[in-house]
Amino acid sequence: MRVLLDGHFLEEAGSGNSRYLSSLMAELVKQTNLSLFVAAKSKSPIKGNTRLHFLRTYSKSAINRYVLELPRLAHHNQIDIIHTTYFAPILSKCKNVITIHDIGPLKKPQLFSLKLRWLFKILIPFSMQRATAVIVPSRFSKRELLSLFPKMSQKISVTYEAPKSIFKPIEKTHVKKLIKRKFDITTPYILTINSQFAKKNIKNTVDAFIKAAETIKNIILVVVGKSPNLSTEQANFYPIKILGRINDSDLRLLYCGAEMFIDNSLYEGFSLPILEASACQIPVIASDIPVHHEIAGNSVLYADPNKPTSLTLQIKKLLNDRKLRQRMITRSSAMLKKFSWEKTAKETVAVYRKVLKQK
Repeated sequence: MRVLLDGHFLEEAGSGNSRYLSSLMAELVKQTNLSLFVAAKSKSPIKGNTRLHFLRTYSKSAINRYVLELPRLAHHNQIDIIHTTYFAPILSKCKNVITIHDIGPLKKPQLFSLKLRWLFKILIPFSMQRATAVIVPSRFSKRELLSLFPKMSQKISVTYEAPKSIFKPIEKTHVKKLIKRKFDITTPYILTINSQFAKKNIKNTVDAFIKAAETIKNIILVVVGKSPNLSTEQANFYPIKILGRINDSDLRLLYCGAEMFIDNSLYEGFSLPILEASACQIPVIASDIPVHHEIAGNSVLYADPNKPTSLTLQIKKLLNDRKLRQRMITRSSAMLKKFSWEKTAKETVAVYRKVLKQK
């Protein structure tokens, strides 16, 4: 079985798409009877595996990649299956598998850019028709797709994702020293992650933290990723530290040293940060949305993402109740057992084999 994996998202280091591809790729090369070809601009970090073949791409245009480059590479390398993310190649003659993490731009357009909304509106219906199989990371994402494409249930397979192996606990005294040296953080802190998309709901997270900080002193909010638009008052008078984009090693440090992690998203197809934080054994507050319940169950506390006061109450509860914190961490350890990239890779290969049997 010869599979061509579109690796252009590997260029977006730290993004959910990049995490998915790099983790899946690392496990797929361990599967028997599979030769994996990765099309990307930069060489794969995985070396010394005879079933992994790197194919350099040059196109700066997504249209050229899907219309010309991927089909050409597939033809020249006798590929059986092209596996892409979100959109299917247009002219390929082999089987097509696509992974669709979520369809937020179609279901919650106000949270995404006009460009993304336009791309999804045009290309997702085409890709759903063109694909031989579709992989999604949650039952929630499958329901969302079926609400728009009700006749395509047989095409869609759910394969859960997982935290990368780097995310694991570090001894508390040691991690505090590392965080002080690396980030000049000496105060207890709450960690959250922001992105370019409004779905991360960073404004409500900041508002909730500021309200909590009025009565709970000696605590700061650390924001990884895109800087939130803070008011002058928030920037000057409240303890908020913006770190920007960081690598996984530094993110692990921040998880391990945090009092808690907050994922206050308005919409997701999955939530790798919740699993990563849980793997580092810190308690989590998550937004009360369907996919978070599916993934995390009773291992996290929930807050209404549209009401900052709801999140403020949960922050105070978790900071003031050590037994509750430990109970959440214990539950998270049990929850994590159902997620592994080895399992994801085996389920992905099962999709490939099913696809090759179809005429």
